[in-house]
Amino acid sequence: MIAVDQIFLDAIKESHVLSCRVNVFRLQSVGGSLEQITVADNVGVISGSVIADSSSNARRSFQARIPIRSDNTYYDSRDPLTNNPQNLPLSVIDTQVQIFSGVQIGERTVQVPLGVFRVDEIKRRNNDALEVSGTSLEAYVIENVETVAVTYPKSASVVNTIIGIIEDAVPYAQIDVDAAVTDTNLGSDLVRDVGSSPWGAVEILGTKIDSDVYCGPDGIFRIVRKKSLENTEPAVTVDVGTVRLEGTPGTLVERNGGVTRGDTYNAVVVMGGQSSDPDAAPVSYVLKITDTANPLHWGGPFGKKARVLGQNPILTTVAACEAAANTYIKRYQALTRTIDISMVPNPALEPDDVIRIDMLDGTFENHMIKKLDIPLGFSGAWRIE
Repeated sequence: MIAVDQIFLDAIKESHVLSCRVNVFRLQSVGGSLEQITVADNVGVISGSVIADSSSNARRSFQARIPIRSDNTYYDSRDPLTNNPQNLPLSVIDTQVQIFSGVQIGERTVQVPLGVFRVDEIKRRNNDALEVSGTSLEAYVIENVETVAVTYPKSASVVNTIIGIIEDAVPYAQIDVDAAVTDTNLGSDLVRDVGSSPWGAVEILGTKIDSDVYCGPDGIFRIVRKKSLENTEPAVTVDVGTVRLEGTPGTLVERNGGVTRGDTYNAVVVMGGQSSDPDAAPVSYVLKITDTANPLHWGGPFGKKARVLGQNPILTTVAACEAAANTYIKRYQALTRTIDISMVPNPALEPDDVIRIDMLDGTFENHMIKKLDIPLGFSGAWRIE
């Protein structure tokens, strides 16, 4: 969860007014390097949304309707009746925006960042508003496809290689490495062919150190240890109408739930790369649930369902593949219980946060957020999956 002060947490418990603003940056070459230059701030927003999805390569995306006058001047978010004399300098070539959302507390506004985005598309609507959409900064790395074959050497640091890939596409990037991440060497050369996206290499390298890599809501790239329900304390308790003591408060508006076997497997197949023997086949490991006391055991009433993972060329020993398989089987052997909730907005929440939900039957369950649909403007409940 995004760090916020207690005033903000207290405010969202009570009746409050939502606020939203946009700052605009332009990328300019300064002294031979790219820099983000602020060209407009406190731009007002009529409506829109930010999607934060941990399953997407570019974790965040946005669409916003921005009111403008016929002369292309924009409204100040701090006073909807005030016309800012500046033009709104938006472009799909060199423009980024940062979006903030929060609450108004008397004369004070407390906001948190929802993301820094590359502007991908601009449309004019009825000459009185711009419809703008874009994606978070991972998009630059995703599109920076290899124009020549690249080999990352086996002796290289995994973390430093990830940092180098990001900085090649986003030279002004700020990158934060979580203290819980344990770095190691690649172990074998990682070869990327012409036309391949460097983000594929980032994902392979992240798997090697059991970490996720993404751009956070403040525009800082993060390399963090993968979270799970077992190793993450709830950030929020969501229940009906009251604020509970566990974690930060949330108020449930609507809850829908279900259970599916779609993402449940009773075996995993991990495919690695070439071992030290150039004539040997690539290494691999198959791990099945064989304990007949487990209702998901291989060949039992659940059937036979294996999760075949994409080849990871930097796993060069059977032992390394086996260790990866033991990690993955823990994630895939549980039936997936899905919860889709609507709650009073708390802009500080992020994907992979764990929330504790009132199931309306006297019990509470912990769930990990996979996707947030965050409304922009002055009203609307959040959708969380």
